[in-house]
Amino acid sequence: MGAMFYYGGITIIKNALTVGELVAFLTYMLPMTWPLCALGFIIGDIQRSLADASRLFEVIDYLPQSVDAPDAIEFKNPRGEVEFRDDPRTDMLVQDAMLKLMEGRTSIIIARRLSIVHYVDKVVVIENGEIVEEGSPETLLGREGYLHRLYASQMKEA
Repeated sequence: MGAMFYYGGITIIKNALTVGELVAFLTYMLPMTWPLCALGFIIGDIQRSLADASRLFEVIDYLPQSVDAPDAIEFKNPRGEVEFRDDPRTDMLVQDAMLKLMEGRTSIIIARRLSIVHYVDKVVVIENGEIVEEGSPETLLGREGYLHRLYASQMKEA
C-alpha cells in the first residue's frame, strides 16, 4: 500500500495522474489487498497456537521425579482405608504447624480436634448444614451449649 502511495505521488507530480484518479485506484485496491493482510494475521495466529501446543505437550508428557524415600515400603494389597490414631505428639506438631500457617491471616479451620479452639477469634459450629452456635471460644465454652458439650466429651477421652 505504501508503494502505491509513493508511485501515485510521483505520477501526480509529473501530471500523469490526478488526485481523484489516485484516490479511486487506492479505494479499489484496498478490498483487493485486505485478504492478503487477513492471511498474515491468520498465519501469525497459527504460529502462536503451534508454539502454545508444543509447550502444552511438554507439560503433559513430563514425568515427575520419584518422591518416595529410598527406604520407602511398598504396600501389598492396600485396602484404601485411612485410620486415625490418637497420638498427642502428632497432634501437637499439627497444631504448631497450623498456628504458624494462620499467623497474620484470616483462616477457616475445619477441626476434628477441638484443642485448637483456644487459638481462634471466632467459632462457628455447624450441625447438619445449619449454624447452631457462633461466637468467641470463651463465650461458647462458657455457655452450656453444643460446643461446650463437644469440648467436654473430647477432654474426657483425652
